[in-house]
Amino acid sequence: MIPIEVYFFTAVFIFVLIALVRGFLKELGVTTIMVVALFLLAQFRSILDATIQKAMTVGVVQRVVPESVQGDPIRAMVYVLFIIFAAFISYHGETLAFTGKPPKGGEGIFLTAMIGSANGYLIAGSIWYYLHEHGYPFAFMHLKVDDLSELAKGMIPYLPIPLLGQELMEGVVPGQTPLLYLMVILILLRVIR
Repeated sequence: MIPIEVYFFTAVFIFVLIALVRGFLKELGVTTIMVVALFLLAQFRSILDATIQKAMTVGVVQRVVPESVQGDPIRAMVYVLFIIFAAFISYHGETLAFTGKPPKGGEGIFLTAMIGSANGYLIAGSIWYYLHEHGYPFAFMHLKVDDLSELAKGMIPYLPIPLLGQELMEGVVPGQTPLLYLMVILILLRVIR
């Protein structure tokens, strides 16, 4: 069994390689789309959960998912597929590329690698978080919450949703999360040029 943090770091490394091929400005567009997608998931989570719960009470879902499955595979699948869909849209075809001239040389490579690792963190980290939250329901992963290494357990609070999706001033202004501010900054950077 491969520890989940190895999957995570491998995915982040792959996103860095993709970023080095695509370039800094296109990767900033991916970052923007992923931040917006995660913000929408965080803001409309209660509505999405209620809709999933309503679909589960209809009975169709109970016939599809056997009783022996651990965790909550339907919720995990919805969240993971949403993130994969957002990532696919952000990487596919004509992307939301920022205008301007990318930095050259070592500085450009470094910035591109950093943006690629941020995209990998946002995508792979969010998938990991939702799998963890719903009990690692997919049997092919051979994972259980109790089987995580100490490193993996220590990394979970620093995944994108727990770190960036929490309200800054709880109860003061609803919806004020770091994702909101990051989204506004990225959109402003895109529009100003």
